[in-house]
Amino acid sequence: MTSWNSFLKQQHEVLTNSPQTLWITSYNWVETVVRDGILPALKQAGYSLNVEPSGLASCILNVLYRHQYDYQKGRFTFYRCCHGRGVTHPPPNANARLEDQIEYFHELLPTSVWEEMHARFPVRFFADGGMFAERIWMDLPHVVAWHVRFNESAANRALEDRLRHLDEEEEEGEEGGANQSHHD
Repeated sequence: MTSWNSFLKQQHEVLTNSPQTLWITSYNWVETVVRDGILPALKQAGYSLNVEPSGLASCILNVLYRHQYDYQKGRFTFYRCCHGRGVTHPPPNANARLEDQIEYFHELLPTSVWEEMHARFPVRFFADGGMFAERIWMDLPHVVAWHVRFNESAANRALEDRLRHLDEEEEEGEEGGANQSHHD
């Protein structure tokens, strides 16, 4: 297995239509994806991070490193960074459960967002359409979700409003049904 430092400095060919071959290190590629792809997508969706962008980049690099190790061994990767293991639950008075928050995250940032990012940052191995790249891009939305500050994000307030509205409609429906049965 490649050492951590070698992994960070590993050169990847940037896949362009340019006659000149361009290279980028694992470290620089992940920083670019975070800065120019993930952060703008999160901001547009109304999410904030629970770590600094460099912390997110570091965790993504750890996940990629572990994916690469497991891929070479022909096995699935179950690695989660400390943020993925310590995902916090909504406060007790919140309407949205963690499952609701994750589902809404994937609604606001659907597969098409990640596919577009995948295409915007094409490098050999990490984003080239190969089997390894497909594995990491399927996991990337989950890795990013581990680092979202759900409870304090504008998107979560919108989800809370939606759920509150649905609860009110459900209560009105139940009351209307109860009143209807008394009048029949």
